[in-house]
Amino acid sequence: MKSVYFPVHADVQLHLVINIIIGCIVFVTVAARLAARHWLGTGIGLDDILIVASLPLCYSLLGIQGAFSRLGSGHSIEEVAVNVPIILPLTFAFQLLYLLALGLIKTSILCFYRRVFVSVRTIISVKVMYIVVAVWALSHSLAVVFICRPVQFQWDLTAQNGKCGDQIKLFQSIITTNILTDAAIMILPIHTVLHLSMRKTEKVAVIACFLIGMLCIVAAILRLYYVTNVDIRGNLTATMPITVFLAAFEPNLAVLCASIPQLRPCYTRYRQNRVTKKSSQGSSGIPDVHKESNNSSRKQRNIAVELDTIHMLEHDIEDKRNASENGDASSLGGGASERNVTPAFDEEDRMKPTTWNVRRS
Repeated sequence: MKSVYFPVHADVQLHLVINIIIGCIVFVTVAARLAARHWLGTGIGLDDILIVASLPLCYSLLGIQGAFSRLGSGHSIEEVAVNVPIILPLTFAFQLLYLLALGLIKTSILCFYRRVFVSVRTIISVKVMYIVVAVWALSHSLAVVFICRPVQFQWDLTAQNGKCGDQIKLFQSIITTNILTDAAIMILPIHTVLHLSMRKTEKVAVIACFLIGMLCIVAAILRLYYVTNVDIRGNLTATMPITVFLAAFEPNLAVLCASIPQLRPCYTRYRQNRVTKKSSQGSSGIPDVHKESNNSSRKQRNIAVELDTIHMLEHDIEDKRNASENGDASSLGGGASERNVTPAFDEEDRMKPTTWNVRRS
């Protein structure tokens, strides 16, 4: 099947450049995420595997966007009629890749929640969302495939007795439910985070990491607005540029938003190491017993709260709750501090002597 390449419009070229830049940033961010897992010694989880699996799909969307730009995106359908037999099957594949990519990314985020949170409320919510995301991706994928009869009428306009349902309404359904599931996934951990033993500033920082996904919702809302202007059967190529751009942009942005929170423990560990290094050096070169004592205490408490150890904080809260109910404070056997995770302390609290006993091996 022979194709003819057309000049790329300035706006279409800009859209492609933006997505290429985002794609490069995504690659670096995911690589940093995997490196962080190795550095922190937490190992590669299912959430990481799913994110990596989504990358080929995201880049395939980018590749199709690039193909559209040369095949006539932005030009009238009459002008690029020779390329329609290529554009239509690419459009069909584009929709399925979009759904599969977002399905993997949403599931990856849920797997991350399942790994770091242990509260019953959160676990049940995550399991429910597993089902919701699976049903969302599968049902809309089937709808995309079978909205036309026969199926090949989506890419072969010469098929006999070809007929399609309202594809614009289908796109609106996909985008609207995508927004709703994204919102549900973002707010899912907030209740748990609010009840962790952390300073308010730390809570705000963690919640902000989870709410980065709001950017994906903004992109989806914009796409919902522009998709109503697409004329699939009348003038597809002239009306598709902005929706194709946003559809390729959104999954890459979702991967970015899902990976950025994973890098926070690296920053926390880096900052803690710098503080430890500075505090271990006396201004006159003479060891400062008080500073060394405080430094040792900091190491034992691991003041920095990392996302990968939120579940330990939750265990500590649960231990304290059980001890309170049993009236036996000694049953705690140590809190989160002895699990190498504690809530953040004010500077005055750090200076107070502790009564904790740390066994040295």
